[in-house]
Amino acid sequence: MKVFDLHCDTLSELRRAEMRGDGQTFARNNGHIDLEKLEKGDYMLQCFAAFVNLADPTPGADPLVTALEEIDVFKRMMERYSDRIAPVYRPEDIRKNAEAGKISGMLTIEEGGRLLQGQSGRVAPDVRAGRADDDPDLEPRRTSWPAPTWCPATAPSGPVCPTPRRA
Repeated sequence: MKVFDLHCDTLSELRRAEMRGDGQTFARNNGHIDLEKLEKGDYMLQCFAAFVNLADPTPGADPLVTALEEIDVFKRMMERYSDRIAPVYRPEDIRKNAEAGKISGMLTIEEGGRLLQGQSGRVAPDVRAGRADDDPDLEPRRTSWPAPTWCPATAPSGPVCPTPRRA
């Protein structure tokens, strides 16, 4: 049975591991999620949250910089392991990646709405300016979490992260 996991904190864990220089990689690490575990678990889709601790007590901590660094971790993972995992920008990418024998990786930003304070331009221009020049703009999509999550832009066939229906 194929697995769709809609959340993990692997990006923040790998970012911290890089800062410590402890040699953890996405291919294999001591966290909950790594590429080896995804392959053994028959995963079809893994959503990777760029988690931002808005209450970080570290002097000079900037949640936006943290999010952008975690987005960079995601991009490097997708490039380095492109023979085994590929990014998802549109719904049809999941099927395309599966047909190519690859796991799909989707980037989300946890606490995105509060991080950006309603100013999506704080991230999108940076994304378009070279950090992820092949990405569509990010758009807010609320899932079951109380704060907005940031997902890839919509495709003509609809959003990757559906907008909830209001009763």
